[in-house]
Amino acid sequence: MKKVLWFILLVLLLTNLSFAMTVDDCGENIRCRFKFAAQTGDLVACESLDSSLAINCKDFVSNQDKNFAPLVQSNVSKDVSSTSLFPLVGMVITIIILILLVLFLFFEHYRHISFMNDNPDLVKYVKQSLKEKKSEVDVRLKLKKVGWKEDIIDEAIRGAKHIKK
Repeated sequence: MKKVLWFILLVLLLTNLSFAMTVDDCGENIRCRFKFAAQTGDLVACESLDSSLAINCKDFVSNQDKNFAPLVQSNVSKDVSSTSLFPLVGMVITIIILILLVLFLFFEHYRHISFMNDNPDLVKYVKQSLKEKKSEVDVRLKLKKVGWKEDIIDEAIRGAKHIKK
């Protein structure tokens, strides 16, 4: 379970990181590139487009009249400002997931430690049985016959395997 959570967290971080690096330059969105070139009046921005589109972009940028420029600028600023919000949202979601993951792991560890403190005799019995080369299945069957629940037996065996003494 922990490995799956770590894998999900790693995938989330990597996807948000790569998205945050490519969103600033419009990625493969030709319309965004074209509008950005028109907004800034930068002919160099047109060079990132394909050959025929680059020529059209350069013509458009160099020939646009002053009345059309504010309209293009307002549309482009909406596109650019809305795309700059995505990395922030992605990072906030990633941080929330990271905090939840840390809390989950903390509470799992606390639950395990409190189980070990509440049932020291059971853990000691399981550890001693495993040390005597009894199989895990035999230990489970004996504890089940006595009346222990399956989840408590699992936790006791897990705790006995991880005790260093």
